[in-house]
Amino acid sequence: MLSGSFRLCGGVSQGGVLSPILFILYVNDIIEDLQKQGFGCRIGTRYLACIMYADDLVSLSPSLNA
Repeated sequence: MLSGSFRLCGGVSQGGVLSPILFILYVNDIIEDLQKQGFGCRIGTRYLACIMYADDLVSLSPSLNA
């Protein structure tokens, strides 16, 4: 199943001095919003909304329709 397309209007310039800090702040807000809205999975008492490695992010869902 694929999500709809969307337009990106901003971003963090690659190689800029502030880029790592701005990226962390931005991604942290995304993860907090996922948790506040209840998206993601629970495994026992652990909440997992996404898995992140470097600049790749995978959002998790307990089912195809969630």
